[in-house]
Amino acid sequence: MATEENSAEKKDKIVIPTKTTLNLCMKEKSVISPALFVPLLVIVLALAAVIGYFGVYKQFERVKIAQAELDEAESHLQQTLDKMSDYDDVQKRYNQYNYEGFDSTIYDSMVILDLLERQIYPVSTVRSISFNKNLITLELSGMTADDVATLVVKLSEEEIVMKSEPRTYTSEDGEERVSLRITLNDADKGGK
Repeated sequence: MATEENSAEKKDKIVIPTKTTLNLCMKEKSVISPALFVPLLVIVLALAAVIGYFGVYKQFERVKIAQAELDEAESHLQQTLDKMSDYDDVQKRYNQYNYEGFDSTIYDSMVILDLLERQIYPVSTVRSISFNKNLITLELSGMTADDVATLVVKLSEEEIVMKSEPRTYTSEDGEERVSLRITLNDADKGGK
């Protein structure tokens, strides 16, 4: 029990230290000294200026240049559209004098070549071909009279052929030749 009394006495005698005087000779250290603060401030301001120049100002300059180029391109486009505003009328007048009815009455050249490849080339030698609107004139050789008759019948079965007129003759070198005149139906009528 004696130890308990000693510990109770110690608890009552606890002394809290207090400073009652100030030592004015000791220099207190500040958290940031001016010798460190000024260079750090200069570095931060320099970084802010560099970021502002390259990150903001230069980007605005690029946007200005791009906007100027875009405005110029739009102006050029508008001028071109203004020049082309009456294109449909001009094209209509031009086609009136040059192509009126052209596309609707004449077959495409590939259709005509297909006809020649299927019907003419396998049975004869073609010496010359002439196209004039719906008229094809061929000079053929290497055919007998029966071959010519068979060819005329086959051509009359074709949807695009209106009629075919063969004429046989002997050339200057003594060869038997056929002049075949094929008249085509109008393309806009879709054949016979």
